[in-house]
Amino acid sequence: MPRVTIICLIYRSPAYAVGLYNYLKLVTPSLESGEADFFFVANNANSKTLKTLKKFQIPFVEFNREVMTDEQHSARGFATPEYIGRVYAAYNFGVQHCRTPIVVLINSDMVFSRGWLEELLVLENGKQIVSCELVERNHPKFGVFPGAITKNFGSSFKNLRWSDWLLYSGVQMENETTVKPGGAYMPSLFRTQWFKEISFYPEGNIKTKDGSYNDVACFGDEFLFAKFEQHGISHVTTSRSLCYHFKEGERGTSIIQKFNIIRSVFVRLIFRVLVKIKSLVS
Repeated sequence: MPRVTIICLIYRSPAYAVGLYNYLKLVTPSLESGEADFFFVANNANSKTLKTLKKFQIPFVEFNREVMTDEQHSARGFATPEYIGRVYAAYNFGVQHCRTPIVVLINSDMVFSRGWLEELLVLENGKQIVSCELVERNHPKFGVFPGAITKNFGSSFKNLRWSDWLLYSGVQMENETTVKPGGAYMPSLFRTQWFKEISFYPEGNIKTKDGSYNDVACFGDEFLFAKFEQHGISHVTTSRSLCYHFKEGERGTSIIQKFNIIRSVFVRLIFRVLVKIKSLVS
């Protein structure tokens, strides 16, 4: 009987589905031993992704939620963006289908250090959420999560420098182990019962009182972690478990998103050139 279940969302990228699953198996002995289980939540997934999951016999459950208008989402007390409400709802759906006492929630644009899950389990004591040390590239649009290590090992599974990542994360794990408070909200290890007894994710970011749809009072993951903290559940990060985050999720695989990123980089370059010209003239 598995002790822990790893849950990940997927919706539009067959490459991310196969990449995440294959690389996860390479560094997670508990999946091979049967101590851990894994499944995707196919979140309003397109037909290509569903066909790929079935073709490669990758475990998944299907979740479909109607897309709301901004007005409908706002009327429920939530703030922008609408899609994040469906993301949180899909994670809730996954946790509800979890049959193990421990659950780990991850994103599809992540890879992990060897034995990452086993290192999280070392600190599991029923009183704290345990997170991986986050490593991110400096994304041209989104930057780096506060406190994350800045390193670049690629922007997708297509150009992932896997050997370099394994070497780097292996060296990092040999250093003195540190456990620090706080950290990234994913990847994180939880007790499944916390969700059922305390709170699931709110189905959106929390809107400010009497504010507009664009006024975010609290992000959904912050809300959940705060709820757990109110019930005596702390949040820690271990340096013995590392996660590299492309910070280029499935939304980034769309042509429009790629165009927006390129445009953002172009605008920054033009701004720097104009500043340099101005300084030379003056």
